[in-house]
Amino acid sequence: LNPGRNCWVAASVTNASGNLANIPIVQTPSASVTNVTLKLDPKLIDLALLCVGAIPKIEFDGTIETNGPTTVKWYFETQQGGVQPVKTTEFDAFGAKDVSGEYTPVAPVLPGDYWVRLVVTSPNSLIAEATYKIDCT
Repeated sequence: LNPGRNCWVAASVTNASGNLANIPIVQTPSASVTNVTLKLDPKLIDLALLCVGAIPKIEFDGTIETNGPTTVKWYFETQQGGVQPVKTTEFDAFGAKDVSGEYTPVAPVLPGDYWVRLVVTSPNSLIAEATYKIDCT
């Protein structure tokens, strides 16, 4: 309970009495993305000296959460490979849905820490970021 925070209640699910003349009627709020998370596997790519050898793919597992029914547009972006295609996920109600993708770094690779992002662009903007490391020792 937060007295300083507004909330919206549908008239169809309430019983009201008394003088309601000063209570405003407002539009139904639009649903939005409330949280995104991202996990990577593996988080460490350990290659042989000079960064040679088979480079494994990195799998992305994300979650998108909304506070109501909406259409979400999103994509993955990798520091090494750039932006992947935009995808759309439909939410019939509030809740969370899992999304996934993958990327295989292209040789030649350099040791270092690299990021992957899950980027939501619509109905609002939100980003989750995770990192992986390439080690060549």
